[in-house]
Order: sequence, then C-alpha cells, then structure tokens
Amino acid sequence: MNKFGFKFISIFIVIAMLLSAVACGDESETKVVKKKKVIDRYHEAESSSDESTSSDDSASGSGDDYISIPSGGSDSSDDTSSDNSSESLPLYEVDLDGKGYSDADARIGMGLYHYYLGDWNEAFGDMYGEEMSFMNTSFCDAGSAMLAKENNSVVWIGPGEAFDDRNALVFKAGFEEQLEMTVQAYKDAGLWDSVAGFHFDEPCLKYTGEQFKVLTKYLAETYPNKRIYPVVSVYEIRNNAPAGTLVGEMSYENYGYVTDIGFDWYGSADINEHRTLLNEMKEKIGRSDVRIWFFPCTSKAYANQDEDYMIEHLNMCYDLLKEQENPGGLMLYTWTTYGTQTGLHELLDPNLGNYQRLAARIVEIGKEINSNPYRYNKPKN
Repeated sequence: MNKFGFKFISIFIVIAMLLSAVACGDESETKVVKKKKVIDRYHEAESSSDESTSSDDSASGSGDDYISIPSGGSDSSDDTSSDNSSESLPLYEVDLDGKGYSDADARIGMGLYHYYLGDWNEAFGDMYGEEMSFMNTSFCDAGSAMLAKENNSVVWIGPGEAFDDRNALVFKAGFEEQLEMTVQAYKDAGLWDSVAGFHFDEPCLKYTGEQFKVLTKYLAETYPNKRIYPVVSVYEIRNNAPAGTLVGEMSYENYGYVTDIGFDWYGSADINEHRTLLNEMKEKIGRSDVRIWFFPCTSKAYANQDEDYMIEHLNMCYDLLKEQENPGGLMLYTWTTYGTQTGLHELLDPNLGNYQRLAARIVEIGKEINSNPYRYNKPKN
C-alpha cells in the first residue's frame, strides 16, 4: 500500500473557522466499561505457514460469527486484577479505568481508504444512495469530523512524523507540540469525541519495533481513550521483505498498545490463504482483545483485478470479518487513483469503469454492517 499523506496539518486554523458552526453540547451516549489494570492477552496461538503454502496448510479459523453476538452488555468478568503487584504488569500496560465506549466507537466499521466523508455523495449519492447509509468511518479533515459527529460515525487521524530517523528513540523537535495543537483544535471545535484514534500505514516499514512501541506508548498514555490502529503488510507479518528493506519486528511487546489491526493483501482472494496470514499476525502480536480489520480490493492495479475479482475479494474479506471474535471492520482499498492504480472513484464512474455490481455489493454489505447490533465491549489497552 502506498503511503497516504494524512491531513496532519495545522488544522487549528481550519477548525477555528468552523467553531461557530459546530454544536458542542450534544454528546453521544456512552456505554461504560470498566478497564482492568492487568489484561490477560496471552491466548491460544493459531497455526501459521509460509505465504506460498497451499490452502491445505491453513488454519481452520473457527470462531464466533459476529452477526450472532448479542447487542449491549458489559465486561462480565470481575475486576479482581487491581490488587496484582506491579511486577505482574507488562511494561506497556496502561490503566484506563473509568472510560466507556460511545456507540459510534464500539460498532463495526465500514469505510474507504484514501477517502474523506462527503466525497461519495458528491460523486454517486444520486446513483447509489447516501454514504452514511452504508459507511461509518473515514480519515479525517475538518469536514469529515463534522459529518462524523452529525451521523454517529468516527474518523481517524495520523500522528505525524515522530522520529528524525530509524536510530532515534526520542521524538523529533516539535512533534509533541504539533500533535497537541491538532488535538486541542478538535477539542475546541467539539469534534474530539468523533475521532476514534490514530491510524498507521505499514508502521514496521517506517519504524523499528522499539520506535513503534515508544510512539504508541506515548499515544496511549497521553490520549488514553483513543484507539491505535495500524494496517500492516505481508512483509511485516512474515519478515520476508526484499533485500535492503528494513522491517521492524512485530511482537507482543512492540504491539502492546495497539487496539485495532489489519493487513492488506490484494493479490489473492483465497480465503484459506488470507486466514492463514491472519492467524500468523494474531500469533505474532499475541493478543486476544484487538479488533481485526480487513482490506477488500476495490481498485485496479493489474489486469486480472476486474469487477468480478473485486466482488470475490470483498465477499472473502466480509466472510473473514464475520468469523472474528472482535470484528473491527472493512476498509475498502482504495478510493483515489494514483500512479498506475485506478481507484474506486473512477471504477464506479458510469463514463469510465461503470462497476455497478461492485457498487451495489459495497452498499449492501455496508448496510448490513451499519444495522448490526454488535458492539465491542472488551477493555481497551
């Protein structure tokens, strides 16, 4: 996945211009979930195999279909861990007692990569319906955050460039101040509750494992009620990048602050191959509380990635999502055309790709997700 430049800019000025138009008093209903000081994340490891292995070697991937999980409820386990000694705490553990999840933050997500809320309505609203009928998450600029607040949805922001190089474990000059300025702007505009958290694109190709831990620890401690959501590549899961490509280590220790995770692989629509890779990722991070995301291929980079292939890939990702104990959502890749990759925006254009069947299936799945009663209710790390 090519790097996507999030609009991590001085939106303080932009949002300040919008303050008069934003209502700050309507807070969404919050479901209170008690956080535990110690969270048992060690769980039964699932089998793994090499990327080129046949589907016979893949794990069964059994698990609760999230559609059957009842709505509501709270963490049923007793809070007996608060008396544990500090020696029992993993190094990255953060105590987040007292904060619950808003309904928008607890639901399963459906969104588009390289996309900001409002773009679909402008291009295809009359043809396929309003975006909020089937979408509920996006990346953030001031306009997206306002639409999210109005429609019980959430947006994600990027934290910005944290280090000068891969050898540094101290943040670059001004990083913390710039991030806090951005956060304060959203708070002043009454939009901070609509920001789900921080998103990373292939962080281990950019940071060392230790740097990722340092950065996510800082985000978790400074903004403890926000989620941390990386999407990783096959290189990061299997550490099989081409010679000369540095890959930070994915591990339980380095990914201890992550709340959501997904991987992107658009070259296969085989559910067994994807399930095997998913199980390898889960085993590496060693966690049972993380929400799992999938990235359907909805853009054309190769000749075989036609409308039929995209529908097959989308259905495969949706089927895997329904297998997860903690379903994060679907993030369709991608809306924007860049380089030799044709984005969904062009593929759906009746004068260009005219992929009407793909559009219909996207909307159909999105509406199912939007109407699903499941709400995540596990303690966040």
